This record gives sequence, structure tokens and C-alpha cells, in this order.
Amino acid sequence: MAAVATVGQRCKVYLAGCRFRRGPIVEKMSVTQDLRSKTMAEFMFMLFDSEEWYDDMTVPDWEQDMAAHRAFGEAVEAAGARILGGAALQRSSTATIVRTPEGKAPLFTDGPFIETKEALGGFYLIEAKDLDQALELAVRCPVSQIEVRPVLDTSEPP
Repeated sequence: MAAVATVGQRCKVYLAGCRFRRGPIVEKMSVTQDLRSKTMAEFMFMLFDSEEWYDDMTVPDWEQDMAAHRAFGEAVEAAGARILGGAALQRSSTATIVRTPEGKAPLFTDGPFIETKEALGGFYLIEAKDLDQALELAVRCPVSQIEVRPVLDTSEPP
């Protein structure tokens, strides 16, 4: 891992490459979508799977997986929900753990923190009318294990 002097420098490098740095992802919403957003809830779909997927992937397998995710996106839209964001992640071995003990300098550690058979491989941020709809959509997602969690509204104290 390359040496990083401060967390701030690392964040600047990340933000400099961020494709959304010039504005929010959903800034071009119609009035109808804007009204719907105020009555919809957000859910994080965390996608877990074996990392052996990376080792065994062929071009036809990749194309089939991407087609399945496109079909999932179409199913979400057809259900009246929306995908607000999402991404596939690189292997957990590429991760860097950042620990900041209270009052101490941050510590950076390469690789995953714990050994598991399944790792977080990607995520979707979904806007759905309620948890029931989010769970119905999760069943359609082409991944074997999904953790669905409501997003906390931080605009007001809980």
C-alpha cells in the first residue's frame, strides 16, 4: 500500500476521481418523481457472495451476470421503485481498513479485517414504498445473499 500522510489527502484523491462530484446523482428529477421521493423510503441492498466468482469468471459468464443485473433494474422500475445508486466492489483483499482510536493518529491496514467465505461484493441503494416492497425486490436480485437495511434519515434526531 502506498503511504498516505493524512486521511484528508486520501479523501481528496478519492473525490478528485469521483464522477458525481459536481452535483447530486438525482438532480434532474421531475416534479412527479420529487413528490414520490417524499413518500418513499430508502433501503441499502448489500450483496454478499463468494469471492471465487472473480477466479472463475469467463466473458460469457460476465455478460450473463450483467444482463441479470440489468433485468433486476428493469424489475425495480416496473414495480414503481427506483435504484438511486449502486456499484460492484473489487475483492476484499483490495480493501484498506481505517481505524481511528480516540485521540490517536489513524491506522491503515491492508486487506480484509476478518476471514469469511462470503464478502460484500456490491450494493444497491433502492427507493421503495416500504420494507415489504424492498424485500420483494431483493428476492429478484441475482445474488444469493442480500442484507436489506433501511437507510437512517439523519435530517432529524431519531
